[in-house]
Amino acid sequence: MRIRSSLQPGRVEAVGQVLFPKIAMTPANDDPSPDTTHDETAEPKAKKPKAKKPTATKPSDMSEGLIEFITAIDEYKRVNQRKFPSWGEVYGVLLSLGYERPDARKSA
Repeated sequence: MRIRSSLQPGRVEAVGQVLFPKIAMTPANDDPSPDTTHDETAEPKAKKPKAKKPTATKPSDMSEGLIEFITAIDEYKRVNQRKFPSWGEVYGVLLSLGYERPDARKSA
């Protein structure tokens, strides 16, 4: 519920040595301006379900290389007691698995 505040002239509330105007709080339902964004005659639109991104969560759905990478990362985290390895550490695990960056100059 939205709340609209309005100052009431002449009414003040003393707090310590400072005087503050007293504020009356009223619900905003009695707003005289009509809501032009809502059409009461229109039917509510049906929400479409969001499409799920396909992910390989079962080992049977994963490639052999992916399983090897996940196993190597898990082993690295266990041995080094790291919950979240840095990208440099992940790159080190990739290199230990035999990853070599393709040379961009040779393919051009």
